[in-house]
Amino acid sequence: MNEKIIKQIKKLIYASDAFQQAESLLSHIKENELKVSEDLYNPMMAGVITTYGMNFNKANGLGSLPSFYEEFEDSKLMESHVNIIAARNQLYAHRDIQNTKGHKEGAYKIEVWLESGKLLFRPTMIDISHERISDIKSLITFQRQRLQQDLDKKLAQIIDKSKLYKENVRWELGRDFP
Repeated sequence: MNEKIIKQIKKLIYASDAFQQAESLLSHIKENELKVSEDLYNPMMAGVITTYGMNFNKANGLGSLPSFYEEFEDSKLMESHVNIIAARNQLYAHRDIQNTKGHKEGAYKIEVWLESGKLLFRPTMIDISHERISDIKSLITFQRQRLQQDLDKKLAQIIDKSKLYKENVRWELGRDFP
């Protein structure tokens, strides 16, 4: 069994799952017409951005997707990808907008008011707007399609066509499959 191809396949399967999860979160935001001002919008968008972005994180374990997945002929897809990775690093995963080129004035502004004798606080969150959701969804759909083609090619290299695979039997990739 080719361990290098198995590791590549695992990486693609985890990435596919992450893309699908991010796509589902976007659909949920749209279907429920969540507004940027609602409490659930920010954590759900953080989920979209970090779940998409984890596929490109240079980490140990399975590692990131090949650089091919960060190359786009369509400039709109490229812009969406770059913006998502920047948003992951600067807004959602690290709150590091102060150290970026596009430093936003008032990025960490906190509103304070008195209500019923209590001081209340609300941080101003910079979020990805609804207008960008369709661009993000298009990017994820594109990534899922090319990932599936890559996965199909790699699976074709390892599947033993002479072996009989029974329905409803589970195997572990790399151990007893293929």
